[in-house]
Amino acid sequence: MIIGGLATMPSRQDTAALAIRSILPNVDRLYVYLDRFTATPSYVVHPKIVLLKSQDFGAIGANGKLLGLASANPDDFYVCFDDDNFYPRDFSLRLRLMLLALNRSAAVGIHGSRLHRDFVSFSKQRTIFHFAGRRLRPRRVDVLATNGCMFRVGTMQFDVLRWPEINMVDLNFALESARRRLDLWILPQCRHWVRPLKECQEDSIFKALEKDDSRQTELAHQLLSLRQSP
Repeated sequence: MIIGGLATMPSRQDTAALAIRSILPNVDRLYVYLDRFTATPSYVVHPKIVLLKSQDFGAIGANGKLLGLASANPDDFYVCFDDDNFYPRDFSLRLRLMLLALNRSAAVGIHGSRLHRDFVSFSKQRTIFHFAGRRLRPRRVDVLATNGCMFRVGTMQFDVLRWPEINMVDLNFALESARRRLDLWILPQCRHWVRPLKECQEDSIFKALEKDDSRQTELAHQLLSLRQSP
């Protein structure tokens, strides 16, 4: 099965409905984590959708997109999505084909970054490969963004509730992959294959990173150490 995971919050209601509409053709089941909603919005009511609420799991922000891993089977493919992107109908198919081409020993996605060696700032000293750009060939990355990525559950099943940080999903995901010696790749794509519905909102993780990246820098150093260890 293709299992999807998405986290959303009340301030994203204008984009989440469109994002979910584009996601549903790509999955057999979609776990939607509702962060601090007081009522269930109509756009998350669907036979494919399983609701997970912060009232039951705690306010874990974007980490909630990976809560569905606990219910997935080892042979399932898990796909992470964001609530402010619009995904094409062949999104999961193309990611799955690339993952199978890599013998499933990896995670694949559309957006990632390479860390500069001897860096002192995660936000300033990395090369970013943006998901809206054109790319002619696949690239291996240090950090794979969870705004659109896929992996086989049997290669990387973990308990996201054990993560000490909230809203540092990409780096913690990279650490989980490094512990399992899994490579991270971004696939070739045409420009605007996945379309942002909004970018750089004031409540975004990116905006918070611009203000203070000290903890992310610590995690990135841990990641490089793991990748370089024998």
